Amino acid sequence: MGLSVCLLLLLSLASRADDNLNVVFNGRLLAQSCEFDSVGGYQEIPLPTKTLHFFDRQTRTESTPFTLGLIGCTSSTMGKVVKLTFSSAQTQLVNGVAMLATSGNTGLVIGLEDGAGQVITLGQAVNVGSISQVGPVGVNRFQFAAYALAPGAVKAGSYSATVTFEVDYQ
Repeated sequence: MGLSVCLLLLLSLASRADDNLNVVFNGRLLAQSCEFDSVGGYQEIPLPTKTLHFFDRQTRTESTPFTLGLIGCTSSTMGKVVKLTFSSAQTQLVNGVAMLATSGNTGLVIGLEDGAGQVITLGQAVNVGSISQVGPVGVNRFQFAAYALAPGAVKAGSYSATVTFEVDYQ
């Protein structure tokens, strides 16, 4: 009889185990995966000075290269693909491509290119590479370029534009 009570107790416990399943989820939320290596979150890219007559013969300046760097990446980002989305409050469509409209009333816009020289359309994510350096001293550098474009008549003067970007790790 003692054996049958133990057997019933075991069957009862087994039956209860089949009715219930505890699943535990855990994770870690980081404030950010990497930081930009620009001091104060600001980087200035000087474009070449040209004369009005330059734009009589050419529609755009040569590309001025610049880099964006990510530092202090966590080990969880190692090998992840980095996608940047450039955006601006002031844009202008030129041949179907959203470019940076400039202040200064010169008539110029600013175009952006990725490291392979392909045009970047504002508002569209661009695959720029992957994270290969982690830790406090590891810097991941991604190449870009900017140029001034005259989609129409231009006037002499200073011009500038500001772009922001969002980073996504996949």
